[in-house]
Amino acid sequence: MKLNENILVPLYYQLKQIIKEKILSGEWKVNERIPSESELCDEYRISRETVRHAIMELVREGMLHRKQGKGTFVKNPEESQKAGNVRGKAIGLVIPYMRQGGPEIVSGVENMVHSRGYHLNLSNTNSSLTEEKSRIEWLIESGIKGLVIYTLQHKDDYEILVKMKETHFPFVLVDRYVREFESDYVVSDNFKGSYEATKHLINLGHKRIAFISNPALSYITSVGDRFLGYKKALEEYNINFDPRLVFICQSKIGVKYPKLGENTNFTEVKRNIAQTLLSLPHPPTAAFVIHDFLALELYKHCKQIGLKVGKDLAIVSFDDTEIATHLAVPLTSVRQSFYDMGEIAAKTLIDKIEGRDNKVKKVILPVKLMVRQSCGTKKKLKLS
Repeated sequence: MKLNENILVPLYYQLKQIIKEKILSGEWKVNERIPSESELCDEYRISRETVRHAIMELVREGMLHRKQGKGTFVKNPEESQKAGNVRGKAIGLVIPYMRQGGPEIVSGVENMVHSRGYHLNLSNTNSSLTEEKSRIEWLIESGIKGLVIYTLQHKDDYEILVKMKETHFPFVLVDRYVREFESDYVVSDNFKGSYEATKHLINLGHKRIAFISNPALSYITSVGDRFLGYKKALEEYNINFDPRLVFICQSKIGVKYPKLGENTNFTEVKRNIAQTLLSLPHPPTAAFVIHDFLALELYKHCKQIGLKVGKDLAIVSFDDTEIATHLAVPLTSVRQSFYDMGEIAAKTLIDKIEGRDNKVKKVILPVKLMVRQSCGTKKKLKLS
């Protein structure tokens, strides 16, 4: 795993998570000496000060211990738990990836946690359900006081979430919530965001609007709510919903509806999504794309076949990440407040831990449509 200088997360913090993952995965064994500061400097091409900062935080958190003249060693988990109980104030954050708002959520959580006198134990699951479950279990066993969880949201997640709920272990979900039971969560107004984005396209004169997503609709609430917002806008303007304009993956954790055709899966669609759109009997003139990184892929495919974004195909997206303003044709996108999401989730969690507020909190943050050139200008065609 490499360090990324192009994201908001400090290099020492990235290195800290890499070391932590090597310990949690068992790659570095208990009582084993880890590479020296010099070796880590050479491997990751960073300063000794950065390496030392990461190591000392892990020493303070009880995952590593230093022996004079011998080096730094992986600490026994039982000893780490005892150390954690002595320190007494640890909050865990479980996150699937460090992109699409991930770094901002981390920053929001971290700042609130530190301002309240706690320290943060961050765990990146790399979008693995197995890792998510094991990291949550490990963090609870290590003696943390509560968890902020950015769940992958698959049905297999529910078992551990239900267990935490039944044992009254404090946790707050971010970005997504669970429909099956009540829990604390902080999410964006995904329904309103997609509704406004689709409405904007309709007001520009578009009737054939595609909905493009790679996560499955049935499990991920943020995606499902965006789909409902898209459909609501069509309904309000008396535009018939056409399932042929909806493109969803067919993965193991997904569902097969809606889909493009009997023998089509999203991997094939993704290879040349623009061409697939245009091959329909009545192709769309616009597309709502579930997030900016998928919109970027659509941009690439449009360029390959000579399609001009904003002129031949209007595109709106969700998240408003940095790439939205750096594309050749700046992307119209719905802005989420990822930092606020993390900060409010951490505050909600700590208030529960400290007994300040025991009510279930369901926070829905406002979003804002950032209009740019990718959606084009108003079409001459008037809506009937």
